[in-house]
Amino acid sequence: MKAILTKSEKERDLEQFEKSGKIYAQFAEENGLDVKTLSKWIYEWHHQIKTTKEVKFVEIKTTAISSANDIRIKKSGMEILIPAALKQYQLKNILTILASIYF
Repeated sequence: MKAILTKSEKERDLEQFEKSGKIYAQFAEENGLDVKTLSKWIYEWHHQIKTTKEVKFVEIKTTAISSANDIRIKKSGMEILIPAALKQYQLKNILTILASIYF
């Protein structure tokens, strides 16, 4: 009989999967999970992120107003300017939040 995982245990496994860069089958096998169960968890987790009504903001401080290398994202009448000098981890955080809100 398989153990039933708590919500926090599932979230821990999902976060580890996201960080691992592995495919479902490989991660499931290495962690003693059923690949169909893992796939279902991932679908539900991403669906939960997309349907949340909570909006998160990341403050970015910059000294330059704008440069030719800045990134501009326009969607639904809103424009977001991402400074070119932004650190990689900051850009990843912004894109993760945007993906959960708009895509």
